[in-house]
Formats: sequence, C-alpha cells, structure tokens
Amino acid sequence: VTPSSATFPGPDGLISFARFSPKVNSAEIFIARPDGSEVQQLTSNPRRFSINSDWSPDGQLIAFDSNRVDVDGHKRASHIYVMNADGSGVTQVTRGTGFNGVPGWSPDGGSLAIDADWGDYPALQGIWIVSASDPDGVTQAEAQRLTTIPKGVDFDGEPQFSPDGSMIAFTRFKSFESKKSAIHVVAIDGSGLQRLTPWKLNASHPDWSPDGQMIAFDSGDVQLPGNKGDIYVMGADGSARTRLTDNPRLREGKPLKLDQNPVWSPS
Repeated sequence: VTPSSATFPGPDGLISFARFSPKVNSAEIFIARPDGSEVQQLTSNPRRFSINSDWSPDGQLIAFDSNRVDVDGHKRASHIYVMNADGSGVTQVTRGTGFNGVPGWSPDGGSLAIDADWGDYPALQGIWIVSASDPDGVTQAEAQRLTTIPKGVDFDGEPQFSPDGSMIAFTRFKSFESKKSAIHVVAIDGSGLQRLTPWKLNASHPDWSPDGQMIAFDSGDVQLPGNKGDIYVMGADGSARTRLTDNPRLREGKPLKLDQNPVWSPS
C-alpha cells in the first residue's frame, strides 16, 4: 500500500491509497474513511499502475501518477493525472515521454511538485513544478526545474510542498550500488538546497506537518540487511530527530518487519 499525503491544515477526512491486485496485475487508487470503512475503488486499468495519490488542499481533487496508455498513445510513459474525489473527470496533466510521477500539491492548489525525467534520463531527472491545470497538458518546456541530480545520485523523488509554499522536501537517492537515501529541502526557486538526514539512515518519503514545523519520514528505504524500517519525525530544519517505532533490524532471508510512508492527518 502506498500513501496519499495530507499536508495542509483542516478537518480530517478520507484517506486515499493504492492497492495491488495480482488477479489483473494492476495497482489502483482507493479511498476509505479513517476507521477503514466504506472502501471505494476510484481507478480501473488492468495491467497498469495508478499509485502515489495526493489530495488537493480543498479536498476536491486527487492527483496521482499512472503508466496507463496516455492521450498520445504512449504505452511506456508514466504521467501525472488529476481526478475528482469520486474518481470522475480524470485529466492527464503532463505530456511527453519518460517518467513523470509522485505529485505533491502546492498550498494554493495551482501547482504540483513532481519527480520527472521527461524521457531524457539522467539529463532532465529531478524535481519539477508544473501547473495542476492545463487544457493541452504540461510539456517539459513549460515546467519549472528545481533540482539537477549530481554525479553519484540516481534520482530525486517524493516531493512535497511546505504548508507555506516556500519550500519543497524531497528524497535524494544515491547510486543503486551504495543504496543510500536522504531527505533534502529546496526553495521553490531552486535555491538553498540542504540535506536534513544522514545518508546511513536511508530516509525517504518526507511529509510536512500541517503547521510546517515538523517533517515525518521513514528509514531503511532500500531494505538492506541491518537496516531498521521505522517512522521518524524531526524539525523542519532537521533538528530533534525522534524515532516513533522500533522494528528489529532486517535480516536476509527473513520476513520484512518495517513501517514506512508516514502521512500526517490534517489536524
């Protein structure tokens, strides 16, 4: 199960998530009440994946990514889509080839932070900002680039706007050989890039608290033997890091015991 991020203050509402169905080899977006009741499936694309859902600040829309056949007939691209909270009115946001995914809404609901390579990896891989609504779809030329991956880094992903809209937290993943990741922040103009967690923690999936004072994240992302997959919170500047769960270290050949992908409630 992958999460939907709830960043902005307000009343607690529905939870969106992705569920994998081996019968049709697909992952689809679902919603449920906080007590787990009234589960509803919102997407349906057999043999395709729709995941990484994120609620708009007003709770009316859900952004997500999917590798379904796009409006241009591409069968191997991943794009950002937006739909109504009941699954209707699905609209493709990004256009082109390659990977465009893991959307995070801006506080005003006008933009989305995404992880993209626009079909030119590694040259164009990084965190980008795109309009959440464009009748013709957003191309790479119309997107705003925030990060460029340096040598020794595989990709930047999992972006989330801070509640005041000034910063974006994201995960930087080092090379697959080193298998390390860390939480970073960057201003929305691309300045002030800063690493908040040590590489050895293998941190990922940052999520801002509604007041913008804290960031929740997980550890042990790459699930290497010896890692611990736990949930943490820290100050927005990386200070006062506190572990909330306590799982055993991962052991090769043993069942995984880990907690991942934390998401704040709006309250």
